Amino acid sequence: MNAKKWYASPAIVVFLIAGCGGGGGGGSSSGGPGGSASAIDVQSRDLTYTNPDGITSKPSASFYGTDDGKLGIRVAGMDVDGDDTVGKPTIKNVTLEPGDTLTAAETPLSCESTSTGSSGTGDVFDIGVSLDTTASMGAAAGILADRTAAFATELESRGLDVRFAGTTVGDAFATKYASDTTLFTDSVSTGSLGEPPAVDTEERPDTGSSLINASKMETFFGEVSTVVGSGSGGNAPTENYLGALSFLNGNVAWREGAGRILISIGDQCAHTPATASYEFLGTLDGDFAPPKPTDLENTFVDSGVAVNVVGPDNSSLSVCSTDAYDMTQMASATGGGFTAIGTCYDKSSCNVDLTKLPLVEALTSERATESCDIGDGTGEMTVRMDVEIEGFTWGAAAVLDVSSAGG
Repeated sequence: MNAKKWYASPAIVVFLIAGCGGGGGGGSSSGGPGGSASAIDVQSRDLTYTNPDGITSKPSASFYGTDDGKLGIRVAGMDVDGDDTVGKPTIKNVTLEPGDTLTAAETPLSCESTSTGSSGTGDVFDIGVSLDTTASMGAAAGILADRTAAFATELESRGLDVRFAGTTVGDAFATKYASDTTLFTDSVSTGSLGEPPAVDTEERPDTGSSLINASKMETFFGEVSTVVGSGSGGNAPTENYLGALSFLNGNVAWREGAGRILISIGDQCAHTPATASYEFLGTLDGDFAPPKPTDLENTFVDSGVAVNVVGPDNSSLSVCSTDAYDMTQMASATGGGFTAIGTCYDKSSCNVDLTKLPLVEALTSERATESCDIGDGTGEMTVRMDVEIEGFTWGAAAVLDVSSAGG
């Protein structure tokens, strides 16, 4: 089966006022030329889009505070018409509605494009990968572990400022036995959530809360390939992909100012709260409780995180119950891309090669990044803009809360 192309998903996470933490981390920006704003808090992260007729998907966009006190905007590229061609976005007509100290009815903003592509100044990415290592994956578990390592090395070799995080997943994730019983003896593998639970006794290690470089990513997934190269364990044709993505998003210390990308690789549907209980094994609860799909979709959309999925297409999902979640929906809902896993029984038959997917090229070209001077205004404001891709235009808006320098 031919794989559909991915489009870029480097939508940056929005930042909170310094000290707030959260999934995007705390961050502040000093007052820049012509402005005294020191921090931008995105109050409404559910962007309001006006979509063109006939186009159901929308660009992945986000707003954030830059180091010099300006408003940063980043929009990912997108395959608008389904022709497998990624269209590069253009940001236009950025305006700001008044805040407490901004009296103009509407202020057009002066924005400067940031260099992206070919190792430009906007090429800063943090990438989290979740890989299914259950028995149903078979040889694909080891093959795609190796190819994830190669993917990390390829991105770093392109000159991108890129860091990584990873976890393996089955019914549980981010687990590892004590040092005297673990099968994972490399220097990177850890079990952030402790030892495996009764519902999934196989080890599913992760890389921990700190981001790692490509070399360590290669060490981690190389060990995964060696230990569970043909897959291991798994209790049903449903895995905890949503829980693993939520864990990565909330556990990793993502960098301020970096575009965040999540990649989910697996051959099944995902657990939901309705599929979390096994009659004889127990229930996926606590850290392993799968989130409601719509809640996680909203979390990613609200914070500008697009999820790319390698998985089965709809025609291969008849084994999944009606309560399980089709991961193609996560890619569609968050502005990520989907690639069919197809037949991946051996290296020659496995067509999923992350280093050759358009995602690699898209990371170095297909996005728009702007830095806009918001002047001296403070308080709650609404920023609006138009995004144009391949002749189609979307309108987007978000509410900001801007504090003054030292405020």
